[in-house]
Amino acid sequence: MKILKKLILFGAMITFPAVTMGTAQAIEIKDQKQCYGVIADTREAISSNPDLSDKSEKILLEVMDLAQKRCDEDQLANAKDLLDLARGMVASE
Repeated sequence: MKILKKLILFGAMITFPAVTMGTAQAIEIKDQKQCYGVIADTREAISSNPDLSDKSEKILLEVMDLAQKRCDEDQLANAKDLLDLARGMVASE
């Protein structure tokens, strides 16, 4: 529940253009292998973004942990939603 509150608070700071990332979000995750690949790519984007504050990075990593769990549970649509959120947050920084 704490992560949800943090996401809502942090999400209020995200602007519409940052959330709509076009083709990066348009990709449908079809299997766990692809899901893990998108997670790896998103984690790389997070770690290579020097503009992220410590607080933002911590929240993003928590979102990524949730996405990882959804991939593990084969809940690919939920994982995709979390990954879209994380990628939008990275782009907004």
